[in-house]
Amino acid sequence: MTTTVAIRACEECSKPLDFSHIKSEKDRRLAQRRNRFCGKTCSNRYVARNRKSTSYRHITPRGYVAIWMPNHPMAQKTGYLLEHRLVMAEHLGRILLPDEVVHHKNEIKTDNRIENLELLAKQEHDRLPKPPPRPFPCPHCNGLVQTFGTWARVRKAVAVGPPPPALRRRTTRRSASPPRTDGQEALDLFDGLVA
Repeated sequence: MTTTVAIRACEECSKPLDFSHIKSEKDRRLAQRRNRFCGKTCSNRYVARNRKSTSYRHITPRGYVAIWMPNHPMAQKTGYLLEHRLVMAEHLGRILLPDEVVHHKNEIKTDNRIENLELLAKQEHDRLPKPPPRPFPCPHCNGLVQTFGTWARVRKAVAVGPPPPALRRRTTRRSASPPRTDGQEALDLFDGLVA
């Protein structure tokens, strides 16, 4: 008994989807059922065009506002354009060069008023002092941890307190000792990194 699988096409660009690189027959069948796009670019374009509530705008993982403008000359490969670069380009009346950086004066990445933006060369922007890193939740105890140094080499890690109520996770431990919330586990983790 042979089964025929219809060749699916990308929902964005209509290019046929190729699953020949998947070795396992089971994984290939699963991919044929699940995959709708030929890649991340087509997926992003489709999502941006069919997004219901944001009218072609969303906040990127780095905190910037991105606008769907695939035909703009400054747009990224995915079709998105960062709003602060668009505001500055319209203010100057020209397209920004790749080595020009738009700096947010108050460090709020979603505040794209022209009064809050300034155009700098990349080298000039790199010389500006960086804000200190914010505390983050410890993956083990959910306490807050503040680091000092770069992410590549943590010089010092300090527990700054128990987790806020929103970050506390429920534990289903059966041991008699309660989970530690003093941040000591986080410090133990970073002991091996401190030189």
